[in-house]
Amino acid sequence: VTMQFNAGDTLKLTGKSGNYRTVSMLFPVQSQTVTFQFVDCSDPDNHHYAVVQIGTQVWMQENLKTSKYRDGSDIPNVTDSASWGSLTTGAYCDYHNLPAEGEVYGHLYNYYAVSDSRNICPNGWHIPSHSEWNILEKFLDSTDDTTALAGRGLVIGRILKEGCNTRWAYMDSTYGLNSSGFTALCANYRTATGAWSLAPNNDHDCTFWTSSSYNANSAWFRSLRWCYSDIYTLFSMKEGGNSLRCIKD
Repeated sequence: VTMQFNAGDTLKLTGKSGNYRTVSMLFPVQSQTVTFQFVDCSDPDNHHYAVVQIGTQVWMQENLKTSKYRDGSDIPNVTDSASWGSLTTGAYCDYHNLPAEGEVYGHLYNYYAVSDSRNICPNGWHIPSHSEWNILEKFLDSTDDTTALAGRGLVIGRILKEGCNTRWAYMDSTYGLNSSGFTALCANYRTATGAWSLAPNNDHDCTFWTSSSYNANSAWFRSLRWCYSDIYTLFSMKEGGNSLRCIKD
């Protein structure tokens, strides 16, 4: 496929081969050939995920949407808010319990699904640790202080957020650039009490669990916010419902 480009263009290319999909970000200054390397990333529900290499790491390029652990065991879909808030075992839901949300933006999972020994990621993949997220962030912004809490890395959020075909609320200084190819969409989240994130137009935030506990009740997560250009590093209650990205072993 021969593609035309103009100076200053950013191209997000998706190479396909059977069920395999690999994303490559291109900032062309001259004619060149793009070569794709394909990696299997599929779950027991027969979802086949696109992947993207960022630095030395290979990430899923879309949010996890499995309803089963790696061994085929079901992950309960818990819709009731009170029941969700009292869970101490793995569960998932779709934002506002709408299956269409799960299809586009992936499911929201509590931390107990992340830590379950049956493993929630496709074979050969795992949930990234707090430290592995730090590696990603340091690659995207070498000045980032990985020991800091809350907002970090002045433009990391913009580098990770998708810039088109998404419902991120638009602000001149915070809209997505997606120069990494990570393609974070505004999936929103569920709180530890079972309530939904406060997003009047479904255009608020997205949050990703790490595999790292902070203490017995809380775990580390990352957040991208529509109104900020950085990435948030915080910890929250394990009952909360966040998106998941897996990273290659």
